Amino acid sequence: SGASLFVYPSRYEGFGLPVLEAMSCATPVIVSSAEALVELVDEAGVVLRTESVEELTQAMERLLRFDAEQSRLRNAGLQRSKAFSIERLGRETAEVYRQAFAA
Repeated sequence: SGASLFVYPSRYEGFGLPVLEAMSCATPVIVSSAEALVELVDEAGVVLRTESVEELTQAMERLLRFDAEQSRLRNAGLQRSKAFSIERLGRETAEVYRQAFAA
């Protein structure tokens, strides 16, 4: 990805697929404190505590200025996105079916 960062300040979110896609492209993410996004991002992104434009601006400036933080979030996001890979989800779903049929 050529993006420096991905901002997703959604107030209400069911899952956050665009955020997962950004993390899988090693793009640092900034998200709102919507519960689904907080759970998805975990420690692999910046979670805004408020809906203030000032907080969002500060978070964006910090990521754009500090390469080390941007690099850390790129790596963390990429690793976090692997927890949601289709391969892993397929294996876990198959295991649930195996256990259900074995019972």
